[in-house]
Amino acid sequence: MSIQRANWNEKFHELVAFSKREGHCLVPKNFRDNPKLGQWVRDQRTQYTHLAAGKRSHITRDRIQALEKIGFTWQIRCFHSWGERYEQLIEFKAITGHCNVPTRYPGTPKLGHWVRDQRSQYKYLMEGKSSSLSYTRIEALEAIGFVWKMRDSDNWKKKLNELKVFKDRNGHCDVSIHTCESSILRKWVQEQRTQYKYFKMGKRSSLTLERMNLLEDIGLCDWKLLKHWVSREYIAEGKL
Repeated sequence: MSIQRANWNEKFHELVAFSKREGHCLVPKNFRDNPKLGQWVRDQRTQYTHLAAGKRSHITRDRIQALEKIGFTWQIRCFHSWGERYEQLIEFKAITGHCNVPTRYPGTPKLGHWVRDQRSQYKYLMEGKSSSLSYTRIEALEAIGFVWKMRDSDNWKKKLNELKVFKDRNGHCDVSIHTCESSILRKWVQEQRTQYKYFKMGKRSSLTLERMNLLEDIGLCDWKLLKHWVSREYIAEGKL
């Protein structure tokens, strides 16, 4: 194997790892964790453009197919300012730990307005109205923990804190019918497991990757066991 090919494969595997962790392939230009990966991603798009224009390019059809298989986007500018704002939101979350950008955010003034517009466009889409928000964009936003309704976010965090208190007191997260806990908390826990099931089946789910990680951190349930249960349902339905 040539050095050039080995280097490409190495960066590709780094991108695969990034995609699995972040839920997308939009590596920021100034990606602090791996600056060379951001440069490599930009070079793939440049080489693709050269190939499309009939110019000399070192990107092959096999490499194109490999990248597209993991959801790589060639023309990030096709999103116009959307892709740029999305990268800014990723950077905002890296600093603050969340995606709730204030409307008048001094660091990037237009980012707050953009975030508010995404929620508006999502509302239009759910109401069956014309919307610029595609399901691909929805998945990209949810992959980094974006919350569509701020009130829903507050309620969810409140219930998560209640579950933490329960675990601190009982040593586990099994809010079963045999406990004296609030029936509302018990139903909420059951709903998280249901939403996880939907998530793994590729259905619409309110359980984002960020929320899943928070639940795993406090040991809500054995996700592996649930994954096995979901897989059995898939087999029974002939989907695997």
